[in-house]
Amino acid sequence: MAPAYRTVFNLFAIDGYSHEEISELLNISVGTSKSNLFKARQKLQERLSSAGGTRSGDVYFNNFSTQNEVPLQNKIAVDGKR
Repeated sequence: MAPAYRTVFNLFAIDGYSHEEISELLNISVGTSKSNLFKARQKLQERLSSAGGTRSGDVYFNNFSTQNEVPLQNKIAVDGKR
């Protein structure tokens, strides 16, 4: 994944920054922040799909298939929900 996509993804999905905050931190437009997040999610979904991961609402690290099998802190937002 491109470093710009990964940076915006981490700031938004993991660290909880808004697009406005990311825009100020990285000196990019809000639109670029949103675009990079969208592309990062696409790349992550492609990687998980090609690795044989399953997806039913949420995406998990380590290809776990049910919510009960993975601790909450390992969940990542991919579909815009936290």
